[in-house]
Amino acid sequence: MKNIFNIYLVFFAFVYGCTVNKNTDISFVNISNQTDEDKKIEKWYYENTPKEYNKKEDEILVFFSGQAFKGSEIIVNKKDTLKFKEESNPLECLGYKMYIIKKNAKFLYVISEKKQEKLKLKLNNNYDYLIVGNSLHNLWGVVYYPFFPNITCR
Repeated sequence: MKNIFNIYLVFFAFVYGCTVNKNTDISFVNISNQTDEDKKIEKWYYENTPKEYNKKEDEILVFFSGQAFKGSEIIVNKKDTLKFKEESNPLECLGYKMYIIKKNAKFLYVISEKKQEKLKLKLNNNYDYLIVGNSLHNLWGVVYYPFFPNITCR
């Protein structure tokens, strides 16, 4: 029985290790209830964003940090290029760029010229929103949210 468990453990580690970058700091926000402020921000998004950019039930909305990728380009899912401006002064907010991906996609692929790395991120369909940016120690930072994130410019 112990050998079967060890084989399963090795198999799980191999499969998991092949699907997630080791240079990625991943966090999950496990708060099930939105605050009133969270609800106001989500409402503002759906009312003020052009309808073609509104996330649907079968989609995940990904936010890419302007600060993390400033002055560079990233390629998302091997087809779309997002360009980030360079800050003109240190107090300038570089904001976020949004990208919508279908929930039936298994992975999110990101190539960053600035980081000179590729990110292959397994999607979790229990979460509707993602933030991709920097983390401590120059890792990719990825945060999964079950509801519209209350993000600020820092």
